Amino acid sequence: MEFNVEFSINSSVRDYRGLIGKSVITSELLAGASKVEHVSIDRQDLYKIITYHGRFGHFNQYSFFCYTEINHADDNWKHIENPSELIGLRIIGFRMSRNDE
Repeated sequence: MEFNVEFSINSSVRDYRGLIGKSVITSELLAGASKVEHVSIDRQDLYKIITYHGRFGHFNQYSFFCYTEINHADDNWKHIENPSELIGLRIIGFRMSRNDE
């Protein structure tokens, strides 16, 4: 299906807008990135990039999801801890929350 789902980060430092499935991870998006996690949804491995924007105690947590690189020959997960290694990967999901939980 062709549809446009927009996401945005509106903070005092920057505004960033993109479209899920069309936008890619950029260095601008990673400014303030805290960590990268591995998640598996319906047996599909994904990277979850977590960024925080706002002031301490009143921040928003933004998570961006993108596909992983897997060595299909032996099904090894490629562990990535540095968010900048994910620049250029397509964003397939977005989540905004007021806390870690």
